[in-house]
Amino acid sequence: MMGTTHDIAQEYEFEFTKIWTRDNYKRLRDAINNNREFLLDFDVSLIDWKEEFFDGNQDEFLRFAYHVKNKKCLEIGSGACGALAQWVWIKHRTIIEPLLDKINEFMLEEFDYTWYDNRIKKYSHVAERFVPELDNAVDGFIICRNVLDHTAEPYSILENISLYAKEGCYLLLWNDLYHLDGPDDGHFNITKDVIGWKKTIQDHGFEIISEYIMDKNTINYGCRAIKI
Repeated sequence: MMGTTHDIAQEYEFEFTKIWTRDNYKRLRDAINNNREFLLDFDVSLIDWKEEFFDGNQDEFLRFAYHVKNKKCLEIGSGACGALAQWVWIKHRTIIEPLLDKINEFMLEEFDYTWYDNRIKKYSHVAERFVPELDNAVDGFIICRNVLDHTAEPYSILENISLYAKEGCYLLLWNDLYHLDGPDDGHFNITKDVIGWKKTIQDHGFEIISEYIMDKNTINYGCRAIKI
């Protein structure tokens, strides 16, 4: 794998996180605090979840939301403000994010507030470290968006995701696989082989439902899949 070291990548990510949070804090804080009831607002995020993982189909997205709202859901690499910080109507939320303690400390010091509060089960360590409590325990969905090319061992993380997912658990996965202009301090290259990457996902027990490739100067791939 070519690119940078994980420690440098984490420093890069934390500096980006502080800038991003300062720029978006008030809007997201107000939206999250007003979004405590189910389905009040799916447009809190800067990310169009419906477009990326549900082919822009609102009805399909709502069916998914109703299915997972009372189930255990997991986010791998939530970053500055991930899906499960915003989707507060989900009953059981768990996050694995190596910078989580630092993000909480920064937010509490600067804003006296954090959206990563005690209603979320938190693991502030790298996703390569297996969490025994999550083994075959996630029955709602696992989301891992724009994460794996920031990690040292993406294939190990994908294996852990497979171990966490119960039969019927959804996977929402997207990331850059290869940076055509070369990776910077915050990124690694994983592979140029999209077909091989898809096969790896399938070999870990997931059936791919839909696919998404972003129009950008990278080789990238995303999918909605289900554990079978």
